[in-house]
Amino acid sequence: MTGRDLPGEGATAPLSFAQEGCWHLSRLLPDDTSYNIRAGLRLRGELDVEALRRALADRIARQEILRTTYHDSDGGAPMQVVGGLPATALLELDVDDVPPDGRESEAMRVVLAEVDRPIDLTAGPVHRTVLVRLSPAEHLLVQVSHHIAVDWLSSLVADWELGTLYAAHAAGRTAELPPLRAQYRHYAERERAHAGGPAMRRGLGYWRTKLAGAPGGPRVCPGYRNPAAAVLEAAMVKFPLPADAMRRLIALARAERTTPFVVTLATWAATLFRHTGQDDMVLVSDVSTRANSQFEGLIGMFVNAIALRVQTDGGLSFRQLVARVRRTVMESVMHAVPFQRIVEESHSGRDWGWDWKHLNHLGFVVHPYGTESSRRAGPDWGLELRWLSVPVARSHVELNMHLVTTLGGDWWGHLTYRPRTMPAAAAARLAGGYATLVAEASREPDVPLARLACEA
Repeated sequence: MTGRDLPGEGATAPLSFAQEGCWHLSRLLPDDTSYNIRAGLRLRGELDVEALRRALADRIARQEILRTTYHDSDGGAPMQVVGGLPATALLELDVDDVPPDGRESEAMRVVLAEVDRPIDLTAGPVHRTVLVRLSPAEHLLVQVSHHIAVDWLSSLVADWELGTLYAAHAAGRTAELPPLRAQYRHYAERERAHAGGPAMRRGLGYWRTKLAGAPGGPRVCPGYRNPAAAVLEAAMVKFPLPADAMRRLIALARAERTTPFVVTLATWAATLFRHTGQDDMVLVSDVSTRANSQFEGLIGMFVNAIALRVQTDGGLSFRQLVARVRRTVMESVMHAVPFQRIVEESHSGRDWGWDWKHLNHLGFVVHPYGTESSRRAGPDWGLELRWLSVPVARSHVELNMHLVTTLGGDWWGHLTYRPRTMPAAAAARLAGGYATLVAEASREPDVPLARLACEA
């Protein structure tokens, strides 16, 4: 497997700005696993393990980013270096000798241990795949990648390619994948080449003004501390959003000429306002940077974080808040600069009038392609595939709301929080309050926020 001549092997490039942020965090916290992105499948049926091994090797050969490592350079700026194939593309573990009543729990223990094993960005690999055998007809397939190498849309690309390659190898034929027009290192080089000049200075000037005096994130449980919980330890509340209410909310978005992202973000800001009383907050979200079609088929970190400063008060109606959030989102996207540049500027000794650490407090992301849907769609493996939920164990963001959709169009909220600063009961109340406010605001968008119900 290691004797193949691979395109790009030995090539070097600068890091993209998003990658550079991951790199600096990894240097500060080398054993942290907050950026270990995990994806799991439960496979039922007769799995062709050799076909899976070959499919994984082919995907690593095709996508340079999966065999790239990261290093300090003589000039000080980190560099990415494309390598060859790893010694093995698949770690195979077996629990079928465990008694049946304890086999599932042992399999998940093995999975969690693997996804929470630190990734060394310099030694590599930055991506690994684990196959846990429960029986000859049932396996868990878990892929773990450092965020420096992937984003959310990358998981869709990775799943589709792996399914296509596996199906071809299992059938004894050659897979037909469209040729890649570029690699991730080309994207990083392009981003760096366009990073300077007047547009960057104007963008940084906008953010300096926009974030001046920005407060820290709202505290749902001020004064609460659980010393038994680690600083970055995370837990999650998963909850459904009422289907009728979401249909009304999306109809409201259309009527206001905006997007589901804006109305669901406005609902989250309103929920935090009602639960904490704080009327000024900065939330961080991700936007895709795959603007160029040549990068569509690539795995990589094609995201940029944007700060969204939302100000509200109880006298505003929800419709008015939606209009305010719409303007905020549009301005933030229009003046977007690499998030790492904002962090660098605030660290450089200039007085920006705010603390960049505030940006680690609140997050909000909508995954329009869903979670379950992305794991079930795609090529036919000849097996029964079910999405495997792998819990999040750590997070750099203190309170993070992710909204996802299922294949049937249902909406779910995934609220990640830190048990160190919030008890589980409070997180459940906040999640329930969000679902309630979705229903109330979509039903009566012209009622002042202070009068909308927001308790579970």
